Amino acid sequence: MNPLHTPVLVKELLSLFSKEITPQRILDCTFGRGGHSLAFLKKYPKVSILALDRDLEAVQFAKSLQKEKKLCLKILHENFVSFPFKRLELFDLILMDLGVSSPQLEDEKRGFSFNKQGPLDMRMDQREKIKASDIINGLSKKELINLFQIYGEIKSPYPIVNEILLQRKKRRIQTTKDLVSIIQKHSSYQFHKHPATKWFLALRLFVNQELEGLKKCLPSYLALLKPKGFLSILSFHSLEDRIVKQNFRQFVKSNQGTLVNKKVIRPQIEEIKSNPRSRSAKLRVFQKN
Repeated sequence: MNPLHTPVLVKELLSLFSKEITPQRILDCTFGRGGHSLAFLKKYPKVSILALDRDLEAVQFAKSLQKEKKLCLKILHENFVSFPFKRLELFDLILMDLGVSSPQLEDEKRGFSFNKQGPLDMRMDQREKIKASDIINGLSKKELINLFQIYGEIKSPYPIVNEILLQRKKRRIQTTKDLVSIIQKHSSYQFHKHPATKWFLALRLFVNQELEGLKKCLPSYLALLKPKGFLSILSFHSLEDRIVKQNFRQFVKSNQGTLVNKKVIRPQIEEIKSNPRSRSAKLRVFQKN
């Protein structure tokens, strides 16, 4: 397992199955650095895993891992939102981890982290053309305000948006440091949270169209489950979690299955202490009839 990345809520996901009921086929929609897939392969060596990721670096890592360890793992360079669902067999478990992987955050060239100096990029799929810098420098004042209000849930983005407009007239906002400097002029730490947290999250969600994609694809993944199969989704933001919650409620209402846990599953204190990035994780699991 990649030492730079620690998967979240692994024990809770593994507990969906037992010695009597073991998974045969798993679809990992967001392979990342393979933490969840590797955990299932370790516990169930005979399980067959199909993994997807739109990040080329994750795909390359998975291929090297598969070659080295001879795992029953197939990786495809695909965005789970636009994957051609119809050609697939059915699965016992479908897993989505909607967070950014630690290697993505730690790599300054990717531009995901406000703690790293690098290009303002944020593309999960490097084949896409539009970067975060294009958004910051190209959208109108009204569009930027809407972006940060909707995707960042920022009530009053006006001073920072005005500062963005002022600074980009002088020169293009190109780097993470450029944007962080603008944000820090008009905001400060709250409860030890970096002032750029919500702004960077909003940009990432917008650049990668993460919320729109999630809304569109969940019913298709439900159709890929075997009877009694599980659809498990890890989210790290209230907007993502709300979409999952609403879809799962609709699945229950239409008598397609049940919620495994009525309340969202969160990491225990021990996990948060050992992996602070897990603190905002929320897991919801739906079981098909």
